[in-house]
Amino acid sequence: MELVRSFGTLFLLLCVILFFQQAAGRTRKFEFNVAYMSVNKLCRATRIVAVNGQFPGPSIRIQQGDKVIVRVHNMIRSNITIHWHGVQQRLSCWQDGPAFITQCPIQERNSFTYRFRVDQVGTLFWHAHAAWLRGTVHGAFIIEPVTRRPRPYPFPQPFRDETIILGDWFVNDLLEEEERAIVSGGAPDMSNAFIINGKPGPLFNCSATSYSKSFTHEENTHKIGFIPGEAYLLRIINAALEQDLFFSIANHTMTVVEIDASYTKHLTVTEFLITPGQTVSVLVKASQHGGSYYMAASPWRSGGALFQPTVALGIIEYITPHGNFSLMPVLHNLPNPDDKALGQKFQKLLRSLNSKQYPEQVPQLADRRLFHVVSLNVKPCSPGIICSGPAGLRLSSSINNVSFVSPKTSSILEAYYNRIPGVFTADFPDKPPVPYDYVGKAFDISDLFSETGTRVSVIPYGANVQLVLQTTINLANDSHPFHLHGFDFYIVGEGHGNFDGARDERKFNLVDPPRRNTALIPIKGWIALRFKADNPGTWLFHCHLDGHLTWGLEMAFIVLNGEGPNQTLPSPPKHRPKC
Repeated sequence: MELVRSFGTLFLLLCVILFFQQAAGRTRKFEFNVAYMSVNKLCRATRIVAVNGQFPGPSIRIQQGDKVIVRVHNMIRSNITIHWHGVQQRLSCWQDGPAFITQCPIQERNSFTYRFRVDQVGTLFWHAHAAWLRGTVHGAFIIEPVTRRPRPYPFPQPFRDETIILGDWFVNDLLEEEERAIVSGGAPDMSNAFIINGKPGPLFNCSATSYSKSFTHEENTHKIGFIPGEAYLLRIINAALEQDLFFSIANHTMTVVEIDASYTKHLTVTEFLITPGQTVSVLVKASQHGGSYYMAASPWRSGGALFQPTVALGIIEYITPHGNFSLMPVLHNLPNPDDKALGQKFQKLLRSLNSKQYPEQVPQLADRRLFHVVSLNVKPCSPGIICSGPAGLRLSSSINNVSFVSPKTSSILEAYYNRIPGVFTADFPDKPPVPYDYVGKAFDISDLFSETGTRVSVIPYGANVQLVLQTTINLANDSHPFHLHGFDFYIVGEGHGNFDGARDERKFNLVDPPRRNTALIPIKGWIALRFKADNPGTWLFHCHLDGHLTWGLEMAFIVLNGEGPNQTLPSPPKHRPKC
């Protein structure tokens, strides 16, 4: 009897230990080998940089609370870093990844190990954050809820989930494309195609040898199998370098349940816009009895910039006991790429779930108010050289008339932590130096020169920040997807025209605004964001169009330490890369 009691006690003790281990999270280890590989698309072989010989790169799938360890080996002749896009890096700013912001890059034939814990749930992704390598060095980062709950999701349990990564494809080497744009001073070249999970679909040359093969050719068209009557969770990620994209599926509706790892009130749509840097998760009911249906990634033109007027197609194929007898997938009417209203409508319809089980903490008041004016600019070319920008000048961009210059001798975080002088200045302006009619009057070329510098904005720990982004019509009527590292923010308002605080703040949604890490500023308009600055460190804030990033459309916040170890940036990792 005593033996039985002992075994019972031991079993109970093991259960308790396992429970607390699960509550504390597991340790998940990954190896990333960054190397060159050759990929055949659009009738030619292209050398790309990829992770573990995969394009898109390997998915990281973990549970909430897990500790993640990723050893990155750089085997290419360029610097590399990896950014964990949307992972908040609570008290782990050193692991965030942007080159010269939180770390020096990993140089050729060197390695670095990222270590961080994730306490979020949903769909994010990882990507290179050095040069334009993000175009091929990226992959999904999926965080599943801890499964102790009988119903882990605030929506019906899907039969299966599928990851869909949208992108753009360049037949030329991306680093050569970037260098060409920098040397010319003009706009970057258009991509040659759009892709779904690395595949352009049947509409491109060399996608298939005949039409009958074009929608079944595995190498060129991504396919997903549906069983009639089941529900599927599609995790859609826009990893494109330059292009906002519509996503749609023929003869199917989609119910949005999550954006940027944040649950939403259910929203049923037939198509939606997803910008570079955003993720959208949708539930799709397999409502057809059989057949095949195209899913499409099609472009949206927000301004006057050139774009690739083509479409990437994948296939939803129904699996039935009698097989699939569809000879041709159903194609639907695609959104008009010039439909400005449709492109901007989706963001306005989103609302956070904000339920009892999943509450939101929207800052009701703002301690720090920032007004950032986003503009395209020009700057002089080198003496004796005519650039490809307007009036023979070099294209540039700025926030509050400051075009960001990345440091080269140290990361900003290292300089801040170790008080290294000469790397940055803590004087980024809270508002533009000279107010003007941002959407009603375009500057002359002679007035479009901006200042340059590595200037940061310093925020006290715990401050409730209100950040209004205002577009201009200088050089182009464009929108910009802006991404904030280290935080989610609430989109409390947006509108067209010039922002007027006295008028527009009265209309702010402070109850259930959508929570994201990447938001689109409307064309000729503004967007208002709020977040609590409770994560100490250096955090990049930038346009997620890499061409604009090259022109300086970024800045950085330094969030100061609070009180005690839970509000203080820890010391840097010992074996971090050197500049």
